[in-house]
Amino acid sequence: MKPIGIALALVLAGCGDVCDHAQSTSADVQQKGGPCNDTVNTFNHDKCEKGLSSCTSNDLQVLNNLLNCLDNLSTCSPATKNGWEGMKSDCDNLAGGVTLNCLLAVTGT
Repeated sequence: MKPIGIALALVLAGCGDVCDHAQSTSADVQQKGGPCNDTVNTFNHDKCEKGLSSCTSNDLQVLNNLLNCLDNLSTCSPATKNGWEGMKSDCDNLAGGVTLNCLLAVTGT
């Protein structure tokens, strides 16, 4: 997964609905990607909460769409690894709709 997409999804899971959603999604994606040795960036709940004020309502909608996409991933297996990684990448690409100001505030990247 692209670092920006997953970092953003993970960080934004803890603040209110978005940050809580991201925290849950982070753990879920880590578990789903485990069979294929896919890793997820560390989630920072506090950073998410502190940074959300830098995000627009559109940023929050895009982030929720990203998180929902990640939630819908199935569990990876060696036989499905390439397809799974492609679907995960498609989710990550949704992060491109988030403003840089929001991204930097919630992830520090």
